[in-house]
Order: sequence, then C-alpha cells, then structure tokens
Amino acid sequence: MLTLFLIFMAWTTRLRALVHARTRDLATANRMLGESEEKYRTIFERSEDPMWIISGDHFTLANEAAARLLKYAGPEALVDTPPWRLSPERQPDGRRSMGKAREMIRVAMQHGYHRFEWHHLKRDGTVFPVEVFLTRIPYEGRQAIFCVWNDISERKRAEEEIHRLATHDALTGLASLRLAEDRMDVMIAKASRDNTKAAVLFIDLDRFKDVNDTHGHNAGDIVLKEIATRMEGLVRKTDTVARIGGDEFLVIMDRVEGREVLGAVADKIIRAVRHPIALGREGLTVRVGVSIGITPFPDHGKNREELVKRADSAMYEAKREGRSGYRIAS
Repeated sequence: MLTLFLIFMAWTTRLRALVHARTRDLATANRMLGESEEKYRTIFERSEDPMWIISGDHFTLANEAAARLLKYAGPEALVDTPPWRLSPERQPDGRRSMGKAREMIRVAMQHGYHRFEWHHLKRDGTVFPVEVFLTRIPYEGRQAIFCVWNDISERKRAEEEIHRLATHDALTGLASLRLAEDRMDVMIAKASRDNTKAAVLFIDLDRFKDVNDTHGHNAGDIVLKEIATRMEGLVRKTDTVARIGGDEFLVIMDRVEGREVLGAVADKIIRAVRHPIALGREGLTVRVGVSIGITPFPDHGKNREELVKRADSAMYEAKREGRSGYRIAS
C-alpha cells in the first residue's frame, strides 16, 4: 500500500508539473498571439495604403487611408458597404459593377489571390482608377478577403499622355499621320460596308516658307496652330483633321453626299485660312493660303495609299493653277 501511495503521489506531482508547464506555454502562446494580432491591427490601421476586410460581399473593416481616399469622415462610414456601392454603375468594360465585383471576390476565394483594375467612386462623385489586390485569409473563424488598393490615377494619366503623343501632333494637337492612316482604314471599311461615299483632302499651305524666313520659326508655329484650330472648326465631329508634315494636312471625311459637298468644304477652308493671323507682337499679322487636292472614295482610290497619292497630285495641280484653290482628282 505504501508503495502504491508513493507512486500515486509521484504521478500526481508529475501531472501537476505538466499541467503547470502546459498552462504556462498556452499563456505564452496566447500573449504572443495577442501581440501578433495587435501588431497586424496597428499596421492595418496606420497604413497609408487603403485596406479592407471583405466578409461575404461586404466591407467589414476599413482603415483610415481608405476613408481619406474616398473622402469619408472615417472608416466606420464604410463598414457593411458592398464594393459596388462605392463604384460607378458600370466598369470601363461595360459590365455592371455589382456582378463583376462578386465575380472578382469569387475568383480570389477560389484561387487564394486575385489582382485587377477597377473604377471606384469617391463620396463627391469623382470616379478614379485603382489597382486591387485580393488575398484569401482566415478571419474570425471563417474565410475572408484582405483587400488593398493602389490609386493609379497618375499612372493612367501618364499612359494616356504617352498614347496621345504617339497618335497626335505635339504642336497642333491634331491627329498624327499614324492615327490618320488608321482613320482612313476605318473610313474605307465603313464606306465599303454601307455603300457610301467618302473622301480624303490633301492640304498644303501657300507662302508658309515666307513666314518662317521673315518672322522665324516661332511665328511659323503660331500660324500652324491657328490654321489647325480653324480647320477643325469647319469640319464635322466625325471627320478627322491630321497634320502629316511640316505644313501638310489631311482631312478625312466619311458619308460625303456628292462632289458639291467636297467643293463647299474646300471653299470654306480656303476662305477661313485667308484671314490674317496675329503673331502676338505689336499688332503684327501675316496671311497664308492653302492649296487642296481631293480624292473621292471609291471613285478614284480603293485604298489609303491611292487616296493620298491622288489627292497629293491634285493639290499640286491646284498650286500650278494659281494657288489658294482646290482640285478634285479625276
């Protein structure tokens, strides 16, 4: 009996030591877990990047950066809000924000991570682009989505400017030769499909070299910009005015109702260009003219190379016959 008692006491002591050690380990683990949770909560709350927790299809947690970006008073104003309520009705691809947001969340839940671009809506109605990163995480005993935004407004503006510079003339803002070629291809395809008429006008300034030689290239730039503005104001919004060289321009017109319309447009351009152009110093003005060659489609050209070549030839005929006039290719 004494032996059994001693064994029991030793086992009890050992068990108490094990329980004490386990309790101490659990307390340490719980303290470390609390510290870890506090650390990540602090990072979440103080981050300069907009951050969210999405549970189901609603934001259940947001940080101060998110509220600032969207111009709300605080993060609590965003809680229990679905993502599409902070978005325009449709995204740039035409899809409804509600359906697309649910799909993006579903993809992130399925694959654990998803990145995409999105248009959001500030409280004042401003629409702006963001890059969204979604990551599946455990949260309060269930799976949720950790969401981070990156405002890409500046990047988008830079991309648009790069595209504009690649497709538009830097001095006048008109379409460049590259864009003009694309527009001619579209015009030809549309006119062929709809069985309608179209045309290309090749325009060259008269006496422009005299302006550069007499008043300098800055004066020449003023003239080019003013001529560009005048011509754009004379054509329809569906037409394209392009600068393709130093003092050479194209006008691309679709749905042209006969040669009389082409002649009327050319006359309007000639008259508008004749008006004096102020150089901005001491009341100094200059005058230039234009010679215009016109190629109707499909009568005298089947592709853009033929259209431009024949319009160029017709323009030189107009120059030889006295300038400040137009000729229609025949």
